[in-house]
Amino acid sequence: MRTNSKSATLGIEAVAQRSGVSQHLIRVWERRYAAVRPARTDSNRRLYSEDDALRLELLNRVVHAGHRISDIANLPTAKLEQLLNSASQSYRAAARTAVSDASSYVNAALTAIERFDAEELTTVLARADVDYGQSRALESVIMPLMERIGTSWQDGDLRIAHEHMATAVVTHHVGSILANFRFQSVAPIVVVATPIGQMHEAGALAVAVMAAVSGWRPIYLGPNLPAEEIAGVAIKSNARAVALSLVYPADDPKIPVELGRLKRLLPHNLSILIGGRAARTYGAAIDDSEAVLIADVADLRKHLELVRADGRKKR
Repeated sequence: MRTNSKSATLGIEAVAQRSGVSQHLIRVWERRYAAVRPARTDSNRRLYSEDDALRLELLNRVVHAGHRISDIANLPTAKLEQLLNSASQSYRAAARTAVSDASSYVNAALTAIERFDAEELTTVLARADVDYGQSRALESVIMPLMERIGTSWQDGDLRIAHEHMATAVVTHHVGSILANFRFQSVAPIVVVATPIGQMHEAGALAVAVMAAVSGWRPIYLGPNLPAEEIAGVAIKSNARAVALSLVYPADDPKIPVELGRLKRLLPHNLSILIGGRAARTYGAAIDDSEAVLIADVADLRKHLELVRADGRKKR
């Protein structure tokens, strides 16, 4: 693949930033596999095109999906996109199968919660991680578990003490996963939090982890944040998106006010994604704030990819 010298205007620093591939790795892929072939200036400086940046990003993502660079380095860009799509479809199919199998873990976790057995709950979550992998366990075990806990608490089947114990264990478990992630410095940034009055943070933590799995660098702020703080961090960090979790209560009059304030404070091109058990009850406020209502994990993944793709087009 030969780069057209007329379209090659990006130095290696810029193409590394846009593609998410380090300068060292770009040179290795170029030298060993001819994955890209940059133009050269009279002083022998490498120059890359926008197509090169996109190609390197695709190669990086396909490698992370399980393919060897030696097998894919010379594939056409369209084929790389097909491989990514196939990997995504395979993940969704496996996730659907995992949901039914994971119900036994959800039930075991609920039993531990009913007994106030935090140690056993921790063990169940750790076993789910081993069996499904952390990202799939989040989607198939932890998020359905938190939904069941919330419903059981509201129906009176669990005491508030049960809910508090379970939330503490899950928050620690998910927080540990996020703390052990290593992010590329050039990954797009998403700020994750819950607005004022929303004290339940397990869902927001799970969103942060799922964003990290999807190639984003989450800045996790925690629960109960005013719009000014969320917007301030998003603007200062040059974030591409803000993700909020709304769990309880579902009728807080402060939420529409906070969402309206957040819309006014954020740049118009910064996306606001809002999910969680209570999100639908704030549908009108979400529409007014021009935010996106996120239905589930698959929907979150889809919209993060749309935001990422839109950012590539604007560069």
